Amino acid sequence: MTSSTLWSAPEVVSETTTSDRDPAPATAGEVPHLVWSKNSILYHSYRGSAGWSRAAAVTGGTQPVLVAGLDGRLHCVFTNVFAGNSEIYYQIWDGKAWSLPVNVSHTQGVSTDPTLALGSDGVLHAAWSDTTSGYSVIYYGRRVLGTTFWSSGPIPGTRGGLPAIAAGRGGNV
Repeated sequence: MTSSTLWSAPEVVSETTTSDRDPAPATAGEVPHLVWSKNSILYHSYRGSAGWSRAAAVTGGTQPVLVAGLDGRLHCVFTNVFAGNSEIYYQIWDGKAWSLPVNVSHTQGVSTDPTLALGSDGVLHAAWSDTTSGYSVIYYGRRVLGTTFWSSGPIPGTRGGLPAIAAGRGGNV
């Protein structure tokens, strides 16, 4: 097999790629989606039968992470500075529009580097770095399917940054 049979030709998603950062891909159903940041604004595009949709501004933010649900909805966590404080926010794409952002972290420190996983039970799990304690600690948040509330707090005994998270069967994280 040659490399030409493994990859399609490159396709333009964003017309001005000079400041595009943090690409976050996910596939909902058979449709590929991409969220990325440019100049502290999140953009979204998806690939339909006619090619990639025109990039649409979603909200202010950086460091997006995208996860697709079995129902075709997209879940996104990201970092945004609002009123001088860096927080982790959450939005959902219902197939037509993005919801309003919801603050997940609710801390006085700097919250950055979010990651997201969706459990087989529909529970969303997020982790991020936060400096509320004066040094970087890993925080964990969870949102039960069908609710809008996120519970969150520091993971006891953790220090560090750039967390990763995965959700297994039976609610194991």
